[in-house]
Parts: sequence; C-alpha cells; structure tokens
Amino acid sequence: MRDDHLHALRRSRVHGPRHGEVEQAGTASQLFAGHFEGIATVEEEFGSSRLGIGVMHDLDGEVVSINGTTWAIPSSGTPQIVAPSDTIAFGISAHGGTRHELAIEPGADLEGIQQAIDTTLSALHEDHEHIVCAVSITGSFRDVLLRTVHHPDYEGETLGEIIDDEIRFVFNQWQGSVVGFRYPDHSTGQTIRASRRGSE
Repeated sequence: MRDDHLHALRRSRVHGPRHGEVEQAGTASQLFAGHFEGIATVEEEFGSSRLGIGVMHDLDGEVVSINGTTWAIPSSGTPQIVAPSDTIAFGISAHGGTRHELAIEPGADLEGIQQAIDTTLSALHEDHEHIVCAVSITGSFRDVLLRTVHHPDYEGETLGEIIDDEIRFVFNQWQGSVVGFRYPDHSTGQTIRASRRGSE
C-alpha cells in the first residue's frame, strides 16, 4: 500500500522516463496501529533498488539497503545482512532515476543539509517541489545520535511506546553513510524517512 502522496506522484508529470520511482510497502499509520507483521520480502522491496530504508517484521530492527545489499540494525546496534526471503513490516525504496552529486559544507546541520538538497533539486527540476529525492551522505560526522527499534515487550505494545523506549547510540565522532528520503513538504506524513549504516 502506497502513501497517498506517492500514489499521486506516480500519476503526475513527475513520473516519466527521466525520473526513477519510489516504492513503499506499508504505511507509518499501519505501524503505529500495531501492525508489525511481514508484508513484503526483502527481495521484493529492495532487490533491484538503489537505496532503501524500512523496518523488519516484528520490529526486529531497522533496515538500510544500498544497491541491493540490505542490512538490519537490531537492538544490539550491530548491522547484519538479511536474507532476500526475510520479511519487512515497512519499506521505502528508490529505483532507477539519475544520480547527482553535491558537496555538503563541513559542519552543516540537518537544516543546512536540507537546504543544500533543495537548492540542487531546484536547479535540476522545474517541478522540484514535487520530487521525492533518495539521499545518501557519506562522510565523517560529530555529535551523532543513532537509534533503532526493539521487539515489543508485551502483546499490544504500541509503536509510540516502543519509540519512547527506543535503543539509542551516541557517538562524538562517527564515520559512515546516512541514507534517507527528502519528501515534498506537503506530503501526508505516512512515511518514515531516516536511517543509517556505518562504523564508529
């Protein structure tokens, strides 16, 4: 099931030969309603993708996928490559499209990164306010807070309660890749947009 905004984008002039596609399995509202069961396999969602993020079934860790290789980050914090047949409860993946590179100013915060992305999108696309952009930032970071989810502690525990008790990892210095999606500001909010992979 796709987010309504994504579905509209697929019908709009944005969807054409020069653009890629963003596929979504499940919605954030389903997760918050407590539906943590597997709804698609890793292969179905990420097998041919450039980049993707998601959540494993039964909240068995967050998912990061780069060029078809997919990792789960469980509560231990150690990324593990998952099998194509494993299932996810939620996923967003980018397919096709055109790769662009841009430099991020050293010391940029999240607002600065967003501005750099938006400036680039504006220069590349007349319809940039309707573009969903898959983003991968590789570099060295400081003052980093990484997080992941854990299995429900009891039957019926909500995602909101689990997030309140999410597993967190704090690093003064961190090196790796941050991946996610830049959605138009008028998207419906059914999506979940950030994840990461890397090493200390």
